[in-house]
Amino acid sequence: MKNLTIQNELSPELPHIYGHIDYRRFRDELLKIDEILCKGGLEDNLINAAMASFADSDIANIRGYARRWKYCQQALRCNICRHLTGDSFRDFSIRLSDSILFQWFVGIHRFSKQKAVSKSSLERFSKLFDEKLIADTLRQWQSTFLSDEDK
Repeated sequence: MKNLTIQNELSPELPHIYGHIDYRRFRDELLKIDEILCKGGLEDNLINAAMASFADSDIANIRGYARRWKYCQQALRCNICRHLTGDSFRDFSIRLSDSILFQWFVGIHRFSKQKAVSKSSLERFSKLFDEKLIADTLRQWQSTFLSDEDK
């Protein structure tokens, strides 16, 4: 495993949408999930496990490693977001292309460029992470988080 610090790209702040309680609740839920993924180390653990599935030739240099890491990050976040919405691959691809909130969460809402995620990419993303690994990691995180809160 390589130690590499990945710097997030600059992205605009999420717009404030007032008056729609369901949107605000869902937005707050995604903000909380983002905080848990980033600060809890959960995202790093899952991505590092997924990185093991790539051949060494794909990540032979730092640039290749960083590219694959960002690919895995996008895949993880797309899977989480699609799971929350319950959409099919095609429907979520359309919603992701149109929603600033989803683009922010997945990490494709940038100043310089925005690239849509296709239905086929979403299908590949769904196969990248082992569901048992995610479930085990979540259980481990919950036990650590809950025991820390009790203190």
